[in-house]
Amino acid sequence: MSFTSSRLTYHLSQGSTSDPSSLGPSALLLSYLSACTRQVRALLQHTPRLPSGAISHRATTPELWDDFVYMAPPFLAHHAVATDDPSLLHEAIQQCLLYRDALQQNSPGTPFHGLWSHILAPEAGPEDQDPALWLTGNAWAAMGMARVLAVVRKWGPSRAWKTWQAALEDSVMAILQGAVNAQMKAGFPPAKPHAGLLRNYLDREGASGDAAGSALMAAAVYRMAVLAPERVGEEMVQRADAWREAVRRCVKPEDGLVVPVANIVVWQERDVFWRGSSEGQSFAVMMVAAWRDYLEWKGGAREEK
Repeated sequence: MSFTSSRLTYHLSQGSTSDPSSLGPSALLLSYLSACTRQVRALLQHTPRLPSGAISHRATTPELWDDFVYMAPPFLAHHAVATDDPSLLHEAIQQCLLYRDALQQNSPGTPFHGLWSHILAPEAGPEDQDPALWLTGNAWAAMGMARVLAVVRKWGPSRAWKTWQAALEDSVMAILQGAVNAQMKAGFPPAKPHAGLLRNYLDREGASGDAAGSALMAAAVYRMAVLAPERVGEEMVQRADAWREAVRRCVKPEDGLVVPVANIVVWQERDVFWRGSSEGQSFAVMMVAAWRDYLEWKGGAREEK
């Protein structure tokens, strides 16, 4: 364990600046505070930023990937609580909103309004851009902001930050409603090979259904149904139930593998991956855990009434 602790600091030459931060909340629970503090310093002081102040997901050039919102802001939020640093929690919120402002589709009246583009890389070539609406990235962003919202609502110093809580709620709900609209109102035929799954790319009619991203999007709905029940109606919960059932049908009974899923190594692949992925397995567990907690909360809410 001491070997691990001494090597938890991220080296910027390795590509992503935020992926290692996804380990941060778990590392904090294991009391690796000094290692986590080094990681926070690497993010805040040694990572490129866009002119807006948004921290880059990549080490060499300033690039915004929607994945970042799950990887870094929740870690910053948890570290803020661990070190009693409200300013760091404010930074976590700001990073969520800066990414939203840069990546969100502002197209009222279309089924894709509120969803996020995958990658914005102002200084990179066209081969490094991805303006399309990648399901997994949108689910990453929704769940990441939900995790930050949970910290803001539960931590004493930030419970009164109603304006920031509302901004996070609005941002998450825009993605969730966008995912519902993309599936229900875009006029696309049901996704193949499994009807009920969300498409790997939400704005591509021919894109295949993706069990991994569908699971994480469902998990985000269940989490928000507990965090902000006044914002999540029964219709949206029913949509999450349908995604959960579609994912259940994608679990191979012989080994528990969840397929088909997005190719996490070559994200440019528009088709899905049939050998499974660590993300797909994790997202399925996160979905079931969020569903369980939602059912427990719902039962408690009924008893209170």
